[in-house]
Amino acid sequence: MKSGLGTQQVGAVSVAFPLSLYFSGIGLTFGVRGASYISRLLGAKENKKSK
Repeated sequence: MKSGLGTQQVGAVSVAFPLSLYFSGIGLTFGVRGASYISRLLGAKENKKSK
């Protein structure tokens, strides 16, 4: 069974996929950090700061 992909196509995926994982990780880091911060503010009854 032959996939039909050449070395350039496989190389492009080998470069693009780790980059997409990196940027997803950065986005998740900020999202989780922000959610944690807001949850702590709401738990401390500091509603004005959380908005």
